[in-house]
Amino acid sequence: MHETVSTIKSPRVLHLVHWLNRGGIEMWLLSLLKHREKQSCEIDVCCKGPQVGELAEEFSQLGANLYHLPQGQTPWRFVTNLKELLVRRRYDVLHVHTGVHSSWAVRAANRARVPVVTTFHNTQFPRESVWTSRPFLGQIIKKYARYSLRFAVQHSDVATAVSQGVSDAVQQTAQIEDGPCQVVYLGVADAQPLNLNERVQKRKELDLSPKDKVLLHVGSLSEQKNHMGLLKIFRSIRNSVPNAKLLIAGMGPLQGKIQHRIKDLGLESDVRMLGLRKDVSGLMAMSDLLLFPSYREGLSLTLMDASAANLPIVASEIPGNLEATCGGANARLHATEDYEAMAASACALLQQKEFANELTCKARAFYEKEFSLAVSIRKWRKLYDALVAGQASGVGESFESKLQRVA
Repeated sequence: MHETVSTIKSPRVLHLVHWLNRGGIEMWLLSLLKHREKQSCEIDVCCKGPQVGELAEEFSQLGANLYHLPQGQTPWRFVTNLKELLVRRRYDVLHVHTGVHSSWAVRAANRARVPVVTTFHNTQFPRESVWTSRPFLGQIIKKYARYSLRFAVQHSDVATAVSQGVSDAVQQTAQIEDGPCQVVYLGVADAQPLNLNERVQKRKELDLSPKDKVLLHVGSLSEQKNHMGLLKIFRSIRNSVPNAKLLIAGMGPLQGKIQHRIKDLGLESDVRMLGLRKDVSGLMAMSDLLLFPSYREGLSLTLMDASAANLPIVASEIPGNLEATCGGANARLHATEDYEAMAASACALLQQKEFANELTCKARAFYEKEFSLAVSIRKWRKLYDALVAGQASGVGESFESKLQRVA
């Protein structure tokens, strides 16, 4: 006998990710666990990558059940195992975050007769690599991506994207008409401000003085983040603002290359590479500006965090960054490789307090309206409830209509 809608108090949701290393998806899920309200949904996580990841212990300590079902070279076995997990543990919803490979998880949910939400986070399907650049193999990979995305969109109960740019990319790659993905923002937790003494102490820990102008970059050390451009911009800024310092938080495959470039540019005394940090909110609270010249972004949680922290933003004028800053009204955006313009805007914001305050006030208001974690939690809970109610009652209303009511 099915539960009635009135008895559904806390839907059990299994999130499927590649792994639990530090990234936008993983940090969002961690925030949900830390800030979920009483009587909100239960959150568990399944990883399909070769390992669970460095954040596994934090997730477990927050009460999430973790499962590891490596997809590897045996996707059909993965489908069977995921289906059995969904049925055995009686999950109400499967929420998939696995990009171009989402079709396998959607198959498993369909076979288990469990409602499935697929959320897309990136604008490249597949990501550029040495494999996709090879003529014959690249064509096969791209055909697989088109088929897999199309299957995931058409067989999910709800398909969402973290930004309009991501939704457009899914539509183009999958060759599906009429905008297949509803845009539902993820949201970030509110910033924790530092008082003057805490700010001074935080800077002291990083060998920074109270008078230094501190620029911050947060993100994986990968091609898409454009660290080579970041260093060019900073060199120009330092010529006008001699006490400027640059903090680079993150890890990734380009660490060695970035370190060599810092040395080549003679910036060793002014650039700090911080590695992975758990105190990003604190870093933002003690910094003067976020510098973010990415080549591509789905919708950057880093920009949301900066908006919440009242940290001025200078970034590349790409779709995801435009969407995160209200069309550029809440930041200074420039063409991705217009490094001189980014440097000039950064200097203006560092030297003109009123100008910086005007932008950060707009950004903070936009964050509270669109990107706060509280707003995000309410939207996703309503969506999960609509899915469970639809399955339990057999109501024929489309899930697209339900999403419109959620929004």
